[in-house]
Amino acid sequence: MPEATAPPSTETSTESVFSLDVGECLNDDGHLFVEDVPKVDCGAPHDFEVFASLELTSAEFDLIGTKTEAEEACKGPYAEFVGLAFDDSVLDLMTFHPTANSWMLGDRRVSCLIGDPGVQTVGSLRGALR
Repeated sequence: MPEATAPPSTETSTESVFSLDVGECLNDDGHLFVEDVPKVDCGAPHDFEVFASLELTSAEFDLIGTKTEAEEACKGPYAEFVGLAFDDSVLDLMTFHPTANSWMLGDRRVSCLIGDPGVQTVGSLRGALR
């Protein structure tokens, strides 16, 4: 008789956006500016999965320019992760990128997140091809 596996944990833990790793999942807390996020097991329903982490190369912070650079930088890894270019996909791309304050402290890290608009995902969207 096969050994029973435990169901995924539905508990959340609050984690700093600066500590998110590729492969981790989280739920949207509805805030525009976030420092802490509700991280969840990817086997449980979740809003977003971190599919890439990268560093920005801009010399200066610019609110709109930094956001745009982050989104553009995530599109290459997005295509590799999903198997389809972002512009051809129905899935959402979201980024956690530096703020003016974190930039002054040396933050250049971007977390690239993917989600299915309007519904939660169970498992990964890697290779979703949609």
